[in-house]
Formats: sequence, C-alpha cells, structure tokens
Amino acid sequence: MSTDTLTEGPVRQPPLANTLSRLLQQGLLSGDKKILVGVFQETNETVVRNTIRRLPVSFIIPLVKEIDRGMSGHAQHALSLSRWTAALIATHTSYILSVPEIVHTLNRLYQTLASRQRFYPRMLQLKGRLELVKFNRTPDSEETDASSEPVLVYQDESDSGGSDSMVIDGAGFESDENWEDLSDMET
Repeated sequence: MSTDTLTEGPVRQPPLANTLSRLLQQGLLSGDKKILVGVFQETNETVVRNTIRRLPVSFIIPLVKEIDRGMSGHAQHALSLSRWTAALIATHTSYILSVPEIVHTLNRLYQTLASRQRFYPRMLQLKGRLELVKFNRTPDSEETDASSEPVLVYQDESDSGGSDSMVIDGAGFESDENWEDLSDMET
C-alpha cells in the first residue's frame, strides 16, 4: 500500500458547447456586450452548431435581435456572426418561420447583408489598386537607376592638385566668367 494517489486519467473539462450555451444565455439576459462578443468569437462550426442546438427556444428572439445589431458593426464581427446565423437558421428554421417578429428582423438582416455584398467587388478593386501602387513605389524602380549619376561634382583642392574646378553636367568651369554662362544655360 502506498500513500500516493493514482490519477485515473486527465481531468475532464466540461463540454465547450454547454459552457458557451450558458454564457450566451447569460449574455442575452443581461445584455452584456463583453460576454456576447466573447461567445460570438467562436469559429469552430461544430461548437457553434451544438451551442445553438442547446439554446432554449425562449432565447432565439433575443439572439436574432443581437445578431441584427452586430451585423451593422465591424466586418470581422459580422463574419463571426454569419456563422452563428447560419447555424441558427439551420437548427431552428421551423420556430423562426412561426414567429413574425423574427421574420421581420431577418428581413432587415438580409437587407444589411445584401448592401454589404454590393460594395464587396468595389472594395476588392480598391484593394487591388492600392497594392499595385504599393508595389510600384519600391526604391529599386527604373527612375532611381536613371538618376544615379550625380548632377554636380565638387573637386577639392587636395584632390585635383591645386585647381579649383567644378564639373556640372560634364562641363568644367574654372573661372568666374563662366558662372554667368552657366546662369544663361539654365534659363
């Protein structure tokens, strides 16, 4: 006999869908946005479907209203809500069709999704154009290769052996008279 206790296996966690179902019910009852956002961030389709399946029928109307409010928000949040909407419609279709209030809310939801879908191709075009501009503005473009020769080169006295010379565009100017010629060339 030993005093050590043997563990029979790993400690089992309660099912996630059951926990999410309880959290969803609590969030819908209290109207707590933090709880609802945390629940709606679930991406596993099976967990979402099981959570909706465990949801009592009395919570379906508040859930549809919350989904309708959330769809008008940020696009990433609307994406996660679309999973929940699909699971809700697939699981509780008969109840949804029997309640006129839900059908009206779902019509508004459909109009919101249709308006977002209308702008989606335009957003993709804008994204493509921005990426083209971004990739065309690299420092390795042809414009920098053409201007790689310096326009003005100053040669110091120590480099040229005592002569003050300046080379501009390949022409050498060694006296003050040539500066006037230079100003005439520029105009």
